[in-house]
Amino acid sequence: MNRTSVPIILLLLIPLAICLPFQEKKEPQITKSMIEAAETLFGLKFNDAKRDSMLENLEGMLKDYESIRTVPLPNSVMPVVQFNPIPQGFRFEKTRKPFKASPASKVKRPA
Repeated sequence: MNRTSVPIILLLLIPLAICLPFQEKKEPQITKSMIEAAETLFGLKFNDAKRDSMLENLEGMLKDYESIRTVPLPNSVMPVVQFNPIPQGFRFEKTRKPFKASPASKVKRPA
């Protein structure tokens, strides 16, 4: 780093340092006690370290489910009961053709 880049970096970091203390601290929606309650409900047992590592992932999953619930889905939309990978309107060939194997290439057997 040269001497001119240090003041520029400091000028960029000062507004960030000023704004950080004023940001609202959002309380987590999922707490360790909630995880412990779920453990007893499902008959599981985790230690504190595993509960801590779960918190961030569970918060992310909760946000994902909340975003899914924002999609309007009226009752008139039928649920999917079958998966069909064939695209709509695709037509198979009606005539059967005999199987034609390509000639085998020369394969060297291992020694």
